[in-house]
Amino acid sequence: LAEQELTQKLVEGEELLEAGKMEPAMQVFQQVLESDGQNWTAHNRLAKMYFAQGQLQPAYDHLKALLEIDPECSETQFLTAFYWYAKKDLNRSMSHAERAKRLRPGNADLRNLLGNLYFVLGNWNQALAEYAAATKLAPERKEFRVNYEALAGSSTP
Repeated sequence: LAEQELTQKLVEGEELLEAGKMEPAMQVFQQVLESDGQNWTAHNRLAKMYFAQGQLQPAYDHLKALLEIDPECSETQFLTAFYWYAKKDLNRSMSHAERAKRLRPGNADLRNLLGNLYFVLGNWNQALAEYAAATKLAPERKEFRVNYEALAGSSTP
């Protein structure tokens, strides 16, 4: 596909995604990748859609491509941290999460994930600090506040 056609396909995929039409959106993003295997947006959207469906391996296939395309992208690092957290590989998850935080500390979802990681690892003060940051960055997110308040209100988690 020509550059303009690729752009149109990406827009079409985004519109389908916003309309909740996952399968057609996935097909459109796959078409983009058939033409441009290094398209960051198509890999990103497909990884997120596979995550939403609980399909970790196909998500990881797209994450590997994203890491090759731009290893310094905070969102790619965050998604990779999320993947390893779901696979219960806390060390790999922490490594990617800390890298994502260095690149973009203002990501509330990332800060909540870091809180979860520190909590599971028993670093409650660091967990509390990350939950506080997530709550401050996204005060409308109830689940972040619940994590913070649950840890802040307990003397021993």
